[in-house]
Amino acid sequence: MITKVYQHASEGRWHAHTERAASMLKLGGRLVAVLPASAKGKDVLPGLKHEWSQIYNNEFAGTSVSVVILSASSA
Repeated sequence: MITKVYQHASEGRWHAHTERAASMLKLGGRLVAVLPASAKGKDVLPGLKHEWSQIYNNEFAGTSVSVVILSASSA
């Protein structure tokens, strides 16, 4: 139960940070972010074009985290 709550709080944090960064984009701007692999394929930033990298597993020493790179651009 605690792990599930923590994961939910963690998702809220990365999503809030990503939305805040996107709010500062100028027309034609691009945001590049390293996000949890669970974000891949989600409409994280409605209204922006999303391009996703492959999923990277265990790329950080001492962790078992999986991440993806999002490149989101405005029109």
